[in-house]
Parts: sequence; C-alpha cells; structure tokens
Amino acid sequence: MHHLYLDSMVFIRAVEGRAADQDAACARAIILEVEKQQVSACTSELTLAEVLTGPHAAEAKIDPLLKRTYLELIVWKGLIELVPLTREDMYEAAALAAVVPRKVRLPDRLHLATSIRIGASHFVSHDSRIPGANRMRRVDLSPEGLNLVVTPDE
Repeated sequence: MHHLYLDSMVFIRAVEGRAADQDAACARAIILEVEKQQVSACTSELTLAEVLTGPHAAEAKIDPLLKRTYLELIVWKGLIELVPLTREDMYEAAALAAVVPRKVRLPDRLHLATSIRIGASHFVSHDSRIPGANRMRRVDLSPEGLNLVVTPDE
C-alpha cells in the first residue's frame, strides 16, 4: 500500500476547488482513496496553519464553515495522519535549500523534509516546483498523478 504525503494545496484544491477543475477532482479522488483505505496518507501540522489562514494572509480570517470543513477532513475524521514538525525537519529543510530550486519556499521545504523523515512513498502536491526526494515519487494533481497513487507497485 502506498503511503502518501499530502501537502497543503491538495486539501485546498479538494475543499475549495471548483467542480469542473481537473486538479480539484484529482485531489478529491486521492482523498477518496484514503477514505476507502486503498492508500494511507499523512500531512504535517504545518498544513493546518496554511489552510486555516484564509484566502488573504493579511486578513488571517477564514469562514467558519470552511474552517470546520478543513478540521473535519484533516483532524476530526482521523483518516489523515497529522505529523508534528521536528527539529530534524528544520535541519533537513535548511539542507534542502541547497539542492532544490530557489523558488521552493521554506514551508514547501518543511513539507518535503517531513515527508522524507516519515518515509512517504509519494509526495502529492499541486506545486510543480517541488521535486521528489530520495526514493519518494512526486505526484501532481492530474489523471496521471492519480493513476500513480491508485496503481499498486509491481
């Protein structure tokens, strides 16, 4: 069974993406695979801060119904393992700055570092700038990416 690391944008696309958006549909399909226990998934506690900030960071206010939806999906259902950040993640994120493209921001490097530490088989992201690492496959929110997630390894 694949063990997925889901970055924040997977949740944002699944919850806030329009029905006609292909990437939003793929994000929802990946979460459905987790619900059906076809794959396991985790995310960092950093995801909570990112999704609960709201659409405009300066406002830092999120609609209460939207907040409840995120908390239900990420925390209360218990489907997604919520992984705390560690000091090792900080060290790894700093080291990754030397090897990943310059446009990969610190929060994204922290997601990548956490996924490395927990040994995820796949890193699922909507951000094409974030590379895979070690033996972990990078998966985007596309039909091809969804196929990688649902197809068992040979």
